[in-house]
Amino acid sequence: MLRLRGGGGPGPLKLKDRRTGKVVTIRPKVENHMISEQVTKEAIANEYGVSVKDVEIFFAEDFKFPFDSHNHDNHEKIEFKVKLAYKDIVFCQHATGVWNESLLAKLQTKTTEELITANEQLKDQIVKACSNADHLNAVWLTLGGLAILHGEFKDKRKLWKLVADKARKALRDRLTFTGDVDSLVVKMKVELD
Repeated sequence: MLRLRGGGGPGPLKLKDRRTGKVVTIRPKVENHMISEQVTKEAIANEYGVSVKDVEIFFAEDFKFPFDSHNHDNHEKIEFKVKLAYKDIVFCQHATGVWNESLLAKLQTKTTEELITANEQLKDQIVKACSNADHLNAVWLTLGGLAILHGEFKDKRKLWKLVADKARKALRDRLTFTGDVDSLVVKMKVELD
């Protein structure tokens, strides 16, 4: 590769999103050919439409900020994760009001079985209130979606209240669930990834 001195400026920075595994190209601001951790976070936040405080950066032990913007090997040493927004949870809900398995990708529990194990104390109560065993996974996922909204995004309640109401209605009508949804949601242990 031929590089001319003083020409063109730094190229884009390619970073790996830890949550999705996707490589994202950003163009952080460069000062004196150096890129700082703060401007890297700002560029990621701008790309994802989130606050800088919602961006977490991870890098290899042999890497340090700031780094020379002309060193294109550094992008392989930086990964990031963006904190999930309530919309990320809401978008895992079907039009029917039931949450689907895409919710699991956003949780520390990656399977419905792990979600059930993490909430063993609620298992008997939920199974008893679910009149159709074929609906059990959908019930667990929907209760999990509600638990995340109530636990992690209380401050955005006005924005997701109708989604939660639709989920409660789906549990009752579509999934024939007879349990106390609000009581279970408060007790449920669900953690975001």
